[in-house]
Amino acid sequence: MTARMRVAAAALFAAFSVPGAAQNAVWPTRPVRFIVNSQPGGTVDVVARMLGDELQRAWSQPIVVENIVGAAGNTGAGTLARAEPDGHTLMLSHPGPLTINPLLFKAMSFDPTKLVAITNPLSLANVLVVSNALKISTVRELIDYGAGNPGKLTYGSQGIGTTPHLTSSLFATRVGIEMLHVPYRGSPAANIDLTAGRLDTMFDNVGGAVPLAEAGQTRIIAVADNQRLPRLPDVPTMAEAGVPNFRSVSWFGLVAPEGTGAAIVGKINADVVTILRKPEFSARLRALHLAPIGNSPDEARKFIADETSLWGKVMRDAGIKPE
Repeated sequence: MTARMRVAAAALFAAFSVPGAAQNAVWPTRPVRFIVNSQPGGTVDVVARMLGDELQRAWSQPIVVENIVGAAGNTGAGTLARAEPDGHTLMLSHPGPLTINPLLFKAMSFDPTKLVAITNPLSLANVLVVSNALKISTVRELIDYGAGNPGKLTYGSQGIGTTPHLTSSLFATRVGIEMLHVPYRGSPAANIDLTAGRLDTMFDNVGGAVPLAEAGQTRIIAVADNQRLPRLPDVPTMAEAGVPNFRSVSWFGLVAPEGTGAAIVGKINADVVTILRKPEFSARLRALHLAPIGNSPDEARKFIADETSLWGKVMRDAGIKPE
């Protein structure tokens, strides 16, 4: 064996002597599976496919988006948790399985705290919407109506334990009124009753609420975020409307199975953040009312923990118990 061959052999041995080193150097080596734990055509699904198209070019490997729905997102998250922690299976998730569901379900097939947070790619502001049949134009008027009609003011959500449900519970607790929860199987069904006047109010994400409001079918009376939205410059924030320190946003989490190596997590994070910062990609997101975040893995981990703490308190205050 020549001296050059001995050097090459030693380098190869060193690479394989360090756990994950060879794998990390060439990752990804095959198509990457993107689990989406919500229905095709929804916002999470659309974003996953948008990111997938960009990452496919960056990684020179196909990105396979797979919709695995059920159990409020837990089915998809459970599938991710059982996958090999080699970076070839990822999940883009709504908040449910990562924050709220552990507080809502007594038993789950996975531990969300053991999933590896990569980043929170983006957020979507929630807004307070009222039916045209309810002759109310401001948050103050809604509070006064609720105070004068305890238990008669109805609000909708996509189901028990969803962000709109908990946001409305937080609102009712904060302003001291009693409201009646009407759960639906998704926003479309709730919006049908809202536009028909059979439902009084609901919190919904801005992407779903704006088209109906612009068509004159509903009214948006407040933004549940810290700043007004460019698309809704005349709609006040909840703080401006008289409910301070009130914030509720929908967000997504990009996560990997427990045990996924830090080098792979770091590469995925860096590549996703680079895509989010592209002006043309950011513009496409904003057209969907989405605000890019692109935080670090440590920041994403803390963000998810803080959200879990926030909604856990809301559930306890509202008397919502695990089932």
